Amino acid sequence: MSADEPQVSGSSSADESKDGAKKLGIVLLCLTLAAFAAIEGVSLVEAQRTENLRREVGIAGGKCQFENRTPTLLKRVFGESAPSFMDYPVIVGVTMSGEKIGDENLAKLPALPDLVSLDLEGSQVTSDGLDAVSPLTSIRSLSLKDTPVTDITPLADMPHLEILELNFSRCRGEYLSGLSQLKSVTALLVGYLEVTDQEVVEIAKCSQLEELSIAASALGEHGLQPLTSLQKLRTLVLSDARFDSADLEAFKVARPDVEIIR
Repeated sequence: MSADEPQVSGSSSADESKDGAKKLGIVLLCLTLAAFAAIEGVSLVEAQRTENLRREVGIAGGKCQFENRTPTLLKRVFGESAPSFMDYPVIVGVTMSGEKIGDENLAKLPALPDLVSLDLEGSQVTSDGLDAVSPLTSIRSLSLKDTPVTDITPLADMPHLEILELNFSRCRGEYLSGLSQLKSVTALLVGYLEVTDQEVVEIAKCSQLEELSIAASALGEHGLQPLTSLQKLRTLVLSDARFDSADLEAFKVARPDVEIIR
């Protein structure tokens, strides 16, 4: 055996290692490209799905607001620093306002899994129409301002509802008793509904309230007292409201942390 033979064997092993590393690199590159191609495919499918939903909302008489979302796989791999070039749009808000919008329009609204805001201000939607809204459980903000809505019981099935606007609606008197079922609401606007002491008692059962508007309410001698129990309350709107001045001063003493807007 010559002295050169071990050197040839060693050189061959090094070449094989380099070839193996190259092959591994190629495999990893192919897998990476395949993964990104799959993600891009998902993004395209989701974008088309969003466009189809937008058309359905348009047929129902609504306008959409969009937000870009990162594919779940990219989020899992990269976290908050995930690249955005494969983001796809989703519908997060729908506006269906005006007198031409009624219960039949809401009935045409498709399932919108990413919807967080629904604005029905000034529409002719009634309490019966809310049966089409309650299945949209992702909603966090709902405006029923200036609508014929009375009974809000269907909203009790919306676990993520945080902001509810009922100003100038027909949800008055006994119908406001349904407010006590809205456990997740943090902002409640029931201005210009002539809220009385009895309704304030029901409102005080919404333990998560941070902002409350009872503008133009008609309160008695101790009408504000129940609201002192709302530990998270930070803003109270009393514009155009009738109340006892001594009651307001007592409330301020009990809850100096609450901003009162008159």
